[in-house]
Amino acid sequence: MGRVDLRWWVTASFVSFGLTSFLFAGINTDVTFAHLSWARFAQGLGLACFFPPLLAILIAGLPQSRIAAATGLANALRTLAGSFATSITTTMWDRREALHQANLTENVTSFDPAARGALDQLSALGISGDGAFAVVERSVVQQAYMLATNELFWVWGWALLAMIALVWLARPPFGGGGRVIAE
Repeated sequence: MGRVDLRWWVTASFVSFGLTSFLFAGINTDVTFAHLSWARFAQGLGLACFFPPLLAILIAGLPQSRIAAATGLANALRTLAGSFATSITTTMWDRREALHQANLTENVTSFDPAARGALDQLSALGISGDGAFAVVERSVVQQAYMLATNELFWVWGWALLAMIALVWLARPPFGGGGRVIAE
């Protein structure tokens, strides 16, 4: 970290997070373990480049007596922001799922040829009546959640890439060598 401007490290992490989000946005209900593993590995690389340089940028230029307080405040704000992001994401995910479920359900009627074909296949397997409709409904709910998940990953991917601009607004008292200057 001492040889490269710390903002480049944080930029690399946001690029990794953003691209990983786009990778997750392309999954479906048949996703493989290998696909998820490699995406999480790429996300982990970004995570390794994130916290140390970000913390160094945050405490750069502070006197030694204030570093402990600044570090504690930064961690508290990071935890608080994570809580808000989790709550907002969960709410958005739930609402988008409900919207997609309503849109998908509009097309599932006993008069729709595709739905009729699925119900006939289920009937051939010994599942008929309400049981067949329950199986179709479960499939619709799965697809609705998958669509909502994909949309959220697209949103977060673009948001993470947009945050790169915020990193470059930080004035570098840490200098060209990336060293922290403390009084």
